[in-house]
Amino acid sequence: MQKPERAEAPRPARRAAGTLPAALLLAGLLAGPPALAQEPAEPEVDTTASRTLALQLYEDHHYLDALPLLEQLAADDSDDPEVQEALGFCLLATAATLDDAEERRQMRLRARQALLRSQELGNNTSFVRTLLEQLPPDGSETPFSANPAVDAAMREGEAAFVAGDWEAALTAYHRALALDPTHYEAALFIGDVYFAQRQLEEAVRWFAVAVRNDPNGETAYRYWGDALMLQDRQTEAREKFIEAVVAEPYRESSWHGLGQWARHNRVQVGHPRIESPNQRRFEDDSIEIIIDPESLMSTDGTANWMFYELTRNLWQIEKFAELYPNEPEYRHSLQEEAEALRAVIRGVGQDQEGGQIDSLHPALETLLALERQGLLEAYILLARADEGIVQDYVSYRAEHRDNIRQYLDDYVVPRLE
Repeated sequence: MQKPERAEAPRPARRAAGTLPAALLLAGLLAGPPALAQEPAEPEVDTTASRTLALQLYEDHHYLDALPLLEQLAADDSDDPEVQEALGFCLLATAATLDDAEERRQMRLRARQALLRSQELGNNTSFVRTLLEQLPPDGSETPFSANPAVDAAMREGEAAFVAGDWEAALTAYHRALALDPTHYEAALFIGDVYFAQRQLEEAVRWFAVAVRNDPNGETAYRYWGDALMLQDRQTEAREKFIEAVVAEPYRESSWHGLGQWARHNRVQVGHPRIESPNQRRFEDDSIEIIIDPESLMSTDGTANWMFYELTRNLWQIEKFAELYPNEPEYRHSLQEEAEALRAVIRGVGQDQEGGQIDSLHPALETLLALERQGLLEAYILLARADEGIVQDYVSYRAEHRDNIRQYLDDYVVPRLE
């Protein structure tokens, strides 16, 4: 796991499968603890030198060696966000080496506290948010497998991985996979060992095995894309990073691959902007629609956005309860949002037929194009999703994976020339 956002190609935390992922140690760990210079006369100089050394070890993926220095630095100054981030990450890496479950939990708790402190001090990078997303408040961990032998093999592999013992890690992961040939993380982590050694073709082969074992896990696609990027196979990498988002679009880490790919290729990734100029205001038990007065006088079709708010109101007042009788409370659904947007589309179509539109607003042009291509639901699920809509994603993906992929391909991720 190549960590900081500052890295050229960050490899954020793996799936929350058990322990947080072992670190991606590209050059292996140092043979022993770092040799520190004799303490200088001025304490300030010593602190500066220790901080520089500790953060360099962290940047160079020598997490076990960096940990004691970072612990001392954090004890001396708890207001350093960079030290707190590094401390949290190194504690997580070290936790993977511990045999005792309670000791692992306590170290994960310490890691979470350090990461929260870093965030409190203003370090709210996606890397820190991703780590916290995968760290439960109680420090607990989900087993790699319900099979104790598989779980033990996976933990053995993780400990070896953190120590930079590639052969031992491979032996343990292969043992887990032999016990459970469908195990996603076993195949994924085998590929990660090869990635760490820059045996990229072998890494890709194992990432593909992981994808076959679970096509709805984002990490293998993302790691696969990383390997392709290192081979300068940018178009193929783009495809894998898109697949990562299709698999799990609501995990922040799923978008990291696309982010690094876009930065590397100097392009911008983003959804089309399609927003109503109107507002809905909630007071007590009533819903008020505030219409943008300029839209009513326009000749670009934006007056039809009022149908969006009217449809949303109807759903919230009565239609959701009628169509979703088994759900006890109203939620914003994919079906509601699609119907509301299609109400706008119908209104635009009628105005076009009646000659009332001089030049269609660009956002409405895009909305109509999405509908013609059958991509409206995919757009909603990725660009307009809230806590209610996300509940409809898995069932939609099961039947319309190609639509989600096409939306990302056509509208979100630029193609390379």
